[in-house]
Amino acid sequence: MEPLPGYVSILSRSDDLINVSAHRLGTGLIEQVVTGHPDVVECAVVGAPDKLKGQSPFAVVVSRTSSATPGMGAKTSIHHDSAREMLRRINEHIRTEMGPIAQLGGLVETTKLPKTRSGKTLRRTIRAIVENSAEGRKDGEIPVPPTIEDREVVDIVKKAIEDYFQAGGTITNDAAAASNMPPSLPVSIKPRMKALQIERPQGELKKGQRNLAIVREVDTPIPKPGQVLVKMLASGFNRRDEWSMVGAYPGLTFTNSTMGCDGAGRIVHLPGASSSLDKRNTHPKGLVLLCPTRGWKSDPYGPEAELAGDRSTNEYGGRGFGILGGTASTGGTGTFAEYVAVDQSMVVPAPDHLDEIHSAALPCAAVTAYR
Repeated sequence: MEPLPGYVSILSRSDDLINVSAHRLGTGLIEQVVTGHPDVVECAVVGAPDKLKGQSPFAVVVSRTSSATPGMGAKTSIHHDSAREMLRRINEHIRTEMGPIAQLGGLVETTKLPKTRSGKTLRRTIRAIVENSAEGRKDGEIPVPPTIEDREVVDIVKKAIEDYFQAGGTITNDAAAASNMPPSLPVSIKPRMKALQIERPQGELKKGQRNLAIVREVDTPIPKPGQVLVKMLASGFNRRDEWSMVGAYPGLTFTNSTMGCDGAGRIVHLPGASSSLDKRNTHPKGLVLLCPTRGWKSDPYGPEAELAGDRSTNEYGGRGFGILGGTASTGGTGTFAEYVAVDQSMVVPAPDHLDEIHSAALPCAAVTAYR
């Protein structure tokens, strides 16, 4: 995070970890992202008990446009529209910079943070207040050092946090809540990635005019049940990529359409997929190959013809035979991207003796040679 001209950004201790849905997150890093929002002056983030996630990030925030008034108490994201809107804006910023797993579960907006006279934020005090309030212990012990700058600030923040949790500021662990939780990526994976995509030129096509290949920033795919997310380490050009550029390859699509059918990488996320994928991979780097074809199931002599009435589809919604890389039959999915979400049955371990570059040139060439 780059500070504004004339300001110095200081990251506090980052060794305080919380467990959010089996992801270990540093509250110091979340604070750094939150204070990177243009509306935030400073903040303190602690873990709040959460019956569904284990813990959820909870923040006490001082904003540049604070609607909290000195002497009038702090505002919570449950009781006040202004604080609720601030929570929404901050979480949008967190999703972009760190990922959806790190977004705040709740927020208190105040004019001051509890601090010592030397300027140290009393995170231990705030954490104790949050834990006691979440568990309904109003008389629970709260550590307050003798060097506190202003005891009234602690009382104001404590009252707001207690009001927040009394109003139901927790997530209940019931099946309905679990089923409504959207799938997300681990915090270590960027929500946006770069991809080389194919696009038609605008206007009327002229003779000999080629399609366009453009590097775009797009959403990182979130694996569906049964899929894995592969971080691409190398991708190989194939003759069919040139055919796509001149419009000679059948079944092309030009909507969010990534090129490339050949590639090798490493599985970085396998929600709901079999862990045996990793166990059977003996490659020293854990490399995997992506099977480039879809719709070729069992006939050793060639892809089966699409039968009338057969409504079966691949993981991208396409039917019949198709190959990755800019085609409608594979939903415009291709290997010229930082990440690819693919059905776990379409991933195989790379040969042990090949590195990522040589492995990336193998898949479609092997299919072509076999055919």
